[in-house]
Order: sequence, then C-alpha cells, then structure tokens
Amino acid sequence: MKQECKICGGEAGFVFSRNEADGVIAETKVNPEGYERRYYQCGACGLLFHNGFDGLDGRQYSLLPGADGANLVGDGVEPTINRAIRELNIASCLISLFNLDPARLRTLVFGCGSGLSFNMFLQNGINAFGSDITLFFQRKMPFPPGLFKPELVPEMLKRFIKTDRLKGERFDLIAMTEVFEHFTEPLDEMARLVDLLAPKGILYGTTGMADRVASGHKEWWYLQCLTHATFLTRKSFAVLCAKLGVSGLIFPNSGQFVGAAKMSDEQGIFVIQKP
Repeated sequence: MKQECKICGGEAGFVFSRNEADGVIAETKVNPEGYERRYYQCGACGLLFHNGFDGLDGRQYSLLPGADGANLVGDGVEPTINRAIRELNIASCLISLFNLDPARLRTLVFGCGSGLSFNMFLQNGINAFGSDITLFFQRKMPFPPGLFKPELVPEMLKRFIKTDRLKGERFDLIAMTEVFEHFTEPLDEMARLVDLLAPKGILYGTTGMADRVASGHKEWWYLQCLTHATFLTRKSFAVLCAKLGVSGLIFPNSGQFVGAAKMSDEQGIFVIQKP
C-alpha cells in the first residue's frame, strides 16, 4: 500500500512494520489488538514516516506512553541535561555568527519540556520564552545543584506560552531541539513555526536524519522512541525549505555547534532563516 509523502507529496512505499514484539509501540494503547506500526519512505525525497498517530484526538494522544515527553530511549536526567546544553550551545553559536544581541532578541524555546534549557537561556542573559503543550517544568527533576535555578521559575511562568496560543506572536530566534521527529504533519507544523519568525528570524533544531543511518532503519535507535513519527533526509529538508519560502542548511554532528554535548552521527542540526 502506497502513501503520500508528508512533505513533497510524492509516492511513499511501505518499507517495514514494527509491533509489540519489537518493543513497546505507543499506539497499541488506543488501537485494536494486533496493531502494527507501518513505516513508509518517499521515493522522491526520502522522508521516512509512520501514520500511527494520524487521526488520534488530543485525549487519545495524551494516553500514549511518552506523550508527556518520556521515551524508551533518551529518557532520564542525563539525556535531558545533554539536550539542554546542546540547545544553549547552538543558540550561543548562532548569536555569535549572526552578531546578534541576546538581550534584545525575542527567543522561543519551542517544546521546552522540563524547562532546563529555558532556565539556562535566562541564566545566560537570553531574552527567552518557553512553549509546550503543558507546563512540564512544574515537575521537579533531580538536576545537579546549580544547573537549574528554581528562583527563575516565577519568571519562566510569566514567559510560558502554550503552543495553542502562539499564533500572532513574533520571535527573532526559535529553538526546537529534538522536536521535529514528533510532528505528524511536518509541512503544516513547520509552516506555523516559520510564521512566528520575524523578518530575517532564525529557527534551528536537531533531529534524526534517515539518510545518515548506515544500517537498516528498522533497528535504528531513533525509531524506538515512543512518540517519534517523522524522519528527515537532506533532500526532504531542501524540499521543505522551498515550500516554506525560507533558506536552510543542515550540518552533521559538529563540535563547533554542540560543544561537549553528545549527539549521534545519525542526528543533524538544521538552521532556517526567514527572508
């Protein structure tokens, strides 16, 4: 059975399926017994995706294991710290490269989750706002002393905007580390984010790249994360940028951007700028 590619609209063919024998599949909580998660890959741009979350309403999605940000792979304090350091390092690098003033920029940490990177942005003088589907950072995480400053939480609460209330806002810089892969309608969802950018605004993120996987996709660790649904390639990213009317570049795992933070060779850093 063929599917339409969610970015270029080309023909995507079935490549493999996963079920409970391959590990926990989130959709089995809301789908019939014997459910299989079927993956498709576009023959034109290479986008890899599954349709398991398509058609789920908000209540059903909230029942999925990992819908609150927890995953089979990458869950816990250490990966959260790593992602936050990576997000701050990349922001600092881009601010330096584009000769921007962090205190004057209006910056959005999209998918701020536990709030660690949001907190660290504020600690480092970045005029940041946070957004997610709910206030995950109200939960206490056992971060090392001094890393997350609880005295900043009142300010974070003032600067938090639920994702469904972002329309009409404008930002000069948007950070979305490990967020893209959760999108079920990537073209529409990225269009909404680009719309939030001010002229010349910059959006950046990290995500798993399907064309950087050396062995078969079925065993790729990135697919084991419960709420990952869509996996970019360099070609699908180029098509996405063209459709959105923006310029964009993808960089491999690079110490120039991520510093000492960890990032696998299968992950890439994408940077988009609005005209």
